Amino acid sequence: MAFFGVFRWFILTLVLMLAISTLGVAGHFTHLFHRSGGYIPLEGLALATAALTVLTLPIMLLSDLIARRAFFSRVNWDLLWLFVLWALWLSSAALATHNRLDRFSGSCRFLAFSGSTICRELRAIEGLSYASWILLMLYTFAVFVSAITSHSRGHRGVWQSASRGLPYTSEFDGRQRGNVATTAPTTGAPPMTQTQPVV
Repeated sequence: MAFFGVFRWFILTLVLMLAISTLGVAGHFTHLFHRSGGYIPLEGLALATAALTVLTLPIMLLSDLIARRAFFSRVNWDLLWLFVLWALWLSSAALATHNRLDRFSGSCRFLAFSGSTICRELRAIEGLSYASWILLMLYTFAVFVSAITSHSRGHRGVWQSASRGLPYTSEFDGRQRGNVATTAPTTGAPPMTQTQPVV
């Protein structure tokens, strides 16, 4: 597997583990907060973002094993869906920060029970959301830069290609095999091939 394929697996697997952790913490946070009689929008957003990540990232990872040009492993899908995911993670992180500073800046003693647990879990959701956002954002930028570089090198179908093969050099590289190279034909002359010694 190429370097970018290993990099993709590492980042997406790490984000998946963070999302599973966030899903558990956010679920317990929602449970405790409802028992205390309160509600904040962070509960739904954090749960939905973590659930979407847990549902879609395994499909993206397994599609690499099924087929090289599977839809869920293409560059255009990675750019689109991971941008949506990191925007959702950023929103969750920002909302968690806002709630921590606005409503939970003290010692959380005003809650009827489990105040300290709710505060700790809010900080955990905040940290996990920021970590997921940063990882997905860096990976998305890496895919975008590599795709632009591959496109400028002559690979016109890079957007439909598999992300794990980035960066591509040229769409014509696959036509050069072994020690035979095709030279450009002159006007009115058939294409010539010449044998070059293997170094």
